[in-house]
Amino acid sequence: PTVAVVRGGAFGAGADLVAACTFRLALPGARLRFPGFRFGLALGTRALAALIGQQAAREILLSGEIVDRDRALAIGLCTAAVEESALAVAIEAIEARYAGLEPAAAALALRNTQPATADADLADLVRSVARPGVHARIAAYRSAA
Repeated sequence: PTVAVVRGGAFGAGADLVAACTFRLALPGARLRFPGFRFGLALGTRALAALIGQQAAREILLSGEIVDRDRALAIGLCTAAVEESALAVAIEAIEARYAGLEPAAAALALRNTQPATADADLADLVRSVARPGVHARIAAYRSAA
């Protein structure tokens, strides 16, 4: 099992890494954003849809909106809200809950409960990056932000 801690903003690839983790802890002020489609890049979209549902993923990906801690918790993007002072205790509790679980068994459980989207997601990312004008699309996005 993996643990992500969102402190401040996790945008783009950072948000994708958070979504890929088993446990996703949100500190006060946590914000996530998946802006890739704003400049034509596809990254981790199927896994996000499997995690939070198709409609929520579509809304977030198409709008490029910033998802605050409350919404992230409500839709399952984050698994728990944690105060900074309680972070170490929260991580220790996760570790303790799964202590003694054989690593091979944990890996099997995790592999069997995640969507097999890696190949399709990678293919979509490569195609989106290969589309002509990626640098111009990113520059236009950055200048508008």
